[in-house]
Amino acid sequence: MDELKSNLEGQISDVQVKSSDFSAIIDKVLPSVVSVLTDKGQGSGAFIRDDGYIITNDHVISTAKTIKVLAHDNYLYTAKLIGREPTSDVAVLKISSNNYSKLRFEDYSNVKQGEKVIALGNPGGYSFTVTEGIVSAVNRKASNGMLYTQTDVPINPGNSGGPLVNTAGRIVGINNYKISGFEGIGFALNPDTADEVSSEIIRQGG
Repeated sequence: MDELKSNLEGQISDVQVKSSDFSAIIDKVLPSVVSVLTDKGQGSGAFIRDDGYIITNDHVISTAKTIKVLAHDNYLYTAKLIGREPTSDVAVLKISSNNYSKLRFEDYSNVKQGEKVIALGNPGGYSFTVTEGIVSAVNRKASNGMLYTQTDVPINPGNSGGPLVNTAGRIVGINNYKISGFEGIGFALNPDTADEVSSEIIRQGG
């Protein structure tokens, strides 16, 4: 009985440590997140290179005439659209600054069902908001043929294009959409595809 109690206490302690890990990384991760502001609406994004390249969703900027980026230090930049890839719903922007650190993509094979994640972004215009949840499922295939990370983290208007991040501070998905009428069913484009598509956009247009 004592051994069982000890094991249970150890498991509870481990869960508490993992749950609190985000407080230790948020200060490092959040400065790499941006709010994307256009004449048509708003969304989120993340720096994926140290020289000002930002990933977001294509639907955030596809009909916009003006695109601005609000960084974590409250500097507002006019963003250049480097390129779009509508099938994956990925777009890449660039600002004229190298003052912001990039987020790295996690290898999708390392993303596990049940692991804790946070979404960072601009839901409802509330910039630099952090919400926590778990990976509900991996390898969810959508009608566009892309694989998505399913999560119970709230994905609200304005979260689109922002990163879904694990306890290591790496991107496990780019928040994309939720199932209307249901609570806690959101989807983020898998990190391998997001990395590959954004890199190709930069190679062709950057």
